[in-house]
Amino acid sequence: MRKTARQSGFTLIELLIVLGVIVLLASFVFPNVLASRAKANDLAARAYGKQLFGHVTAWVAEQPGDSTSHLLPDCTAPQYLAQGAPSSPPLGVTKCQVQQLGSARYLVRVTTVNGKVFDFNQ
Repeated sequence: MRKTARQSGFTLIELLIVLGVIVLLASFVFPNVLASRAKANDLAARAYGKQLFGHVTAWVAEQPGDSTSHLLPDCTAPQYLAQGAPSSPPLGVTKCQVQQLGSARYLVRVTTVNGKVFDFNQ
């Protein structure tokens, strides 16, 4: 009688089943991670826009006269930074602008990485 040696380890079927379970779990988790990143970017953009709008409002209030024609379109202009505005937008923000709407009205527009636009105006 011949004894056969039993080899220890996993069979190919067992490895494929474990790999399939891992892929299945990852397919549930991955979209949620992407959705939370998008929500975080939107939240950062809104917070940045509100903060910047407050700084632009303070800067306009200090300027002589009622006209907002002295507004600068760049959100990182030194005049806004002097009011305490952040020197650079957060990672989720691709573009921000300050636009004049009328004689005493202005708009702060923040665009996110996802393409969403948030407007803050007076």
